[in-house]
Order: sequence, then structure tokens, then C-alpha cells
Amino acid sequence: MRKILIFTSSFFIVVFLLSFFILYKTSHEEFLVFIENFFLIKSDKIKVLHDVLNTEFYNRIKYSLLILSFFASVSLYIFISKQNLFYLILVFLKLPLGYLKWIYRNFIELTLKTKILLILLLTLVFAHRVYISNTTSVIYDEAWTYLAFTQKNPLIAACFYPTSNNHILYSHLTQITKFLPFDILFNLRLPSIITGILAIITFFFCTKRYFSEYNLWLSVSLLSFIFPMVYYGVAARGYSMLLLLFIIGFFATIDIIKNPNNYKAYCIIMFSSVLGFYTIPVYLYPCITLNLFLLIFFIINKDYTSLFRIIKFGLLTVIAVLFLYLPVFVVSGVNSVIDNKFVKSKSFHFVADNFLSHLSNTARFFSSIYSDFFALLLVFLMLVFFIVILVFSKNILLKLSLFCIIIIPVFIFIHRLIPVERTWIYLLIPFCFSLGIVANNKLTQIFIFILFVFNMVNIITSYQKQMLWYDKICEEDYIQGKYITNYFINKNVSVISKNRMNTYLKFNKFSKNQNWEIIDEIPENISKEYFLILYNKEKETINTSSFTKLFYYEGYSIYKSE
Repeated sequence: MRKILIFTSSFFIVVFLLSFFILYKTSHEEFLVFIENFFLIKSDKIKVLHDVLNTEFYNRIKYSLLILSFFASVSLYIFISKQNLFYLILVFLKLPLGYLKWIYRNFIELTLKTKILLILLLTLVFAHRVYISNTTSVIYDEAWTYLAFTQKNPLIAACFYPTSNNHILYSHLTQITKFLPFDILFNLRLPSIITGILAIITFFFCTKRYFSEYNLWLSVSLLSFIFPMVYYGVAARGYSMLLLLFIIGFFATIDIIKNPNNYKAYCIIMFSSVLGFYTIPVYLYPCITLNLFLLIFFIINKDYTSLFRIIKFGLLTVIAVLFLYLPVFVVSGVNSVIDNKFVKSKSFHFVADNFLSHLSNTARFFSSIYSDFFALLLVFLMLVFFIVILVFSKNILLKLSLFCIIIIPVFIFIHRLIPVERTWIYLLIPFCFSLGIVANNKLTQIFIFILFVFNMVNIITSYQKQMLWYDKICEEDYIQGKYITNYFINKNVSVISKNRMNTYLKFNKFSKNQNWEIIDEIPENISKEYFLILYNKEKETINTSSFTKLFYYEGYSIYKSE
């Protein structure tokens, strides 16, 4: 095995370097001519080719070969001279199968009563998620994911990063589930449903050794039915996957705290971090949190061997993430990931002015409390509670949980960015874990039980209301997409739209088997009946003289050609 890997690394070093030198000696114009001749590009497609393979893109391709040769060289060095690291890589590659074996082994060890209760809980969660999926229309980001990535070649998701909508690993999984014999939307959401259930199972098995049985079921039940877990346990986004990977990394961190020489735990943190980054780049926050806590822990305990080890694994994580994102950097550019409009730093004053409203929205996102005052009061009381415990508690695991929470303002002001509320979904884990730890008397257990009952009542009676509020915060235009789709349903129409309704209608055209024509621009000669959909701001720039206004709905005006 090792000889094969050494040969493969050597082969790719030669191939990458040779390709680099060939391109280095070839001008951009010569490269375009070669592509045109080799692929027999038709004359009407040449302009498109030149626009796509511009000079900047050509240079990214060229220098990416140099970077790939570097990665291949590092691999060769590891395989030849670093036997321990080589075997760690083999352990790393075996982790997915090991994870499934770990679940099976832990389940077998449960008592019959606990097995039955766990199966009942997971069955209830699955049935609830399926019900939510079947009664909830597509949201904008889901529709965009399907049209831009799921429906197309798998390589598109690996290379194309026009906005933060591309949760790359999730997009790859939808390339598999799209072939299942269910409807398009359920297939799109299935990876979220599965990873959400895996997150609950993983949390259960990881916490059962720390909690009493009563505290365990309270914490797991609370996690299973809290709004962010329910919403992203259905929505076709990467956040339930991020949550699962954070749970794995969080409890691997605990294992390292208990045994700093546990090499497998370091591999697990690296594994979860790499996949977390490849799912959503905002995994940066939980990754920094866990590694920073370990760095502080080792410095305080003067364990410099372990300190060096966590730095080494951190560097390996960075290298692996850069390797996975290399196709994105080549095709879409580095700035598409690190400098898009969603991650650009704002002014300090902007962050300070919006900080309290962000805390209020985040508290409502987690708690479903509709009053801004009570939401902020909840945040304040929780912070005071956590800080007091952090100062006086000697439980290092509790301190890890609280550290994950209280470091959030530091991230916000250092990055100078007000992120979307879902960014902090991973805080569900330290929150539920810390509740389980402190619930060591009847009073706190009653409090958690009341919290669980309140949350269940909210999910049952107010899920739709909470979802629509959250949709408005995220500017998904869910109700507009649902309403306008239903307006055109089963009609043979041609629709002009360049806003979010374009995405909604294109997705529902496939999902609901509709015979719609959907275009972006008004034709020069309107020879047939068209419907025009304009968002508020568009009405100022688009000439509607050839159309008659039919109605207005929640920011959108619908016109019909005369």
C-alpha cells in the first residue's frame, strides 16, 4: 500500500510540474486556439469560451498546477520518511467506517429499555421531519442549490462558488439522493434529515457517560425538537451536517483534555474540521473555538508537547482544506470564498450599532421568544449565569461549553461582521451539554423540563409562525414564492422574472411538472402573452408600458402583456 502511494505521489509530481512548464511557455492566446481546435468549438461559442477562459482564469489554472505539485511533494515526503504520520493518515481514512461501527457498538451495549426509548425518539424525530418536509414548500436557498448544483454535473459544485449558497459537501450528497424514487424536494432534503438524526444519535452516545439517565433524556429531547434543529434538520442546507461534525469535534476535544496523548482524537478533530470547512466556510468559528481552548488548556498546564501537537494538526487541517478548495480557487477565485458580500468586514460602528439586535434575533432563533425585550433579557441572564459558572466552577468540561458561548462577541468584533443567526447553530451542543451537567438537583431539572415543555409547545403550535419570521430575517421570500407558484400552477404560461421568483418558478417547474417558460429579460418583440414579475426596486428601472398590472403581493407586482 505504502509503495503504491509513493509511486502515485511521484507520478503526479512529474505530471503537475510538466503541465505547469508547458502552460508557462504557452501564451493565453495560444492556449485558447488549442482549446478551440482540440474540442472543435463552434464559431458561435468562441466568444463564450473567451469570456470564461479569460487571462485571470488561465493564470489561476497555471499556478494551481504548481500548488498541486507542492501537495504531491508533501504527500511523498510523508509516505517516505514519516511512518507515524503515514499510519495516522490511514487511521484518518478509516474514520467514516469506524464512526458507523462506533454507533453500532454503543447501541448494542444499551439496555433493552434504553434501546426501545431511543428507537421511539428517533422514529418520532424522523416522522416529524418528514411531515415538516411534506407540508413546507421549497425555500429560496434550496431551489438555488438544486438549479445551480444538484441538477448539474458534480464537478460544478466542486468548482463553482458564486455565493455562499454552495454548501459544497451537501451539494455532493444531493448528487446521490437525487436519483432516489421520491419527489425532487424530498430527495433534496434527505441528506439534512439523515445527518440531523445522526447528530442526535451521536450526541446521545457521547453524553450518556456524563449524565444521569434523566438528564440525558432531557438534554437529547431538548436538542431534538428545538427550532434550529428542526428547521435545518429538514431544509436542504449544510447546517445539520455542520452540527453533526461539530458534535464529533466537540467530544473529541473532551477526549484530548482527558488524555492529551490520544492521537485518534486529534485525527477526529482534524477529520471533522476538514469536512466542516468543506461543507460551510463558517465552520471557521467552531474550529477556532475548539483549538483555541486546547491551546489555552495546554499553556496553562505547561504541556508543550501537546501544544505543539495541536498546532501540527491545525496546520494539517489548513493544508487539507486548501487542497479541497483548490478547484474553487482556480475556477471562481479566492475572493469568492474569503471576500464575498456575506463575509466582508464592516465598520466597527456598524457592528456596535447592530450588535444588540443581532443578539435579540439570535436569541429568538434559538428560543422562539417573540419579544425583543425578553429575548435580550434571556441572553443577559444566560451570559451572567455562564460567566459566574466559568469563574467558580472547576469542571473543565463545563468551562469548554461556556467558552464556546462567551467567545462569540469576540468573533463578531474581531471579524467586524454581523453574521446570519444560523451561523451559531453549533452552540446548541455546548448549551444542551452544559444544561445536562448543571442539572444536578431537582430545581435545575425542573427548570430544564419546563424549558423542554415550552419548546415542544412552540414547535407544535407556532412552528409556521417562527419559520415565517426567520424567513423574513433571511430575506428568502418564502410566502411570495409559494403564492406566486400557486397562482401559475397548471397554467401554460410564459413568465419574465429576474428576481427571486425566477428561481422559485424554475425549481417548481421541475418539482411540480409544469409547462412554464421562464425567461430573464423582456423580449424586444412581444408576440405572445407574457407575465412580468417585478420586485419593488425593479419598477423604477424597467419599462412596463406594454404590460397591465394585475396585482401586488408582499413586495412583488405581477403584470400581464397587453
